Amino acid sequence: MSDWTPEIDELNLRREMAERMGGEEKVTRQHSRGKMDARARLAAIVDPGSFREIGKIAGRGSYDADGNLVDLAASNFIFGRANVNGRPVVASADDFTVRGGRLVVFGSGDLIANARIANVGNQSVFLNAVNWTVDQDTQLNIPARPIERFQLSLSANDLAKLRYTLLFALPGVAALLGLAVYWTRRH
Repeated sequence: MSDWTPEIDELNLRREMAERMGGEEKVTRQHSRGKMDARARLAAIVDPGSFREIGKIAGRGSYDADGNLVDLAASNFIFGRANVNGRPVVASADDFTVRGGRLVVFGSGDLIANARIANVGNQSVFLNAVNWTVDQDTQLNIPARPIERFQLSLSANDLAKLRYTLLFALPGVAALLGLAVYWTRRH
């Protein structure tokens, strides 16, 4: 049985390094401009303590000659599930301290639940939100719904009634209303 301690230590180190976002200098610059960093924006919009980040350890790692992690260029995309006013949501923010950023909040975390992501509409909205957040706006596309064929089956008698209604009854009603308006304005 092998010992996983080095791998677990690296994952924990990646989590710590990801919290630094773009680095202390860039975070300070963001705050000095009166702007919140991505983690602060998310904390401001979701219920306290409810945000569960997905993919926090993502980023570009730098390693020394021995293969030890020495630095992490954190991902600019912070994404996870949370609650807003007690309701489950999916929230994400693009980190300006790494590069320019954007924020997306969905009304329900059910949008990407296993049972619902198979719905083409949910999948399109979710993937487009991710593409927009990572600044790939040119790839946004929500496909049109397929046209459902509709066939009207009428008997000969019903078709004749429809024909006479459209040719005589509706224009006749419009003409009578026009005469009524004419009559009331003349008198």
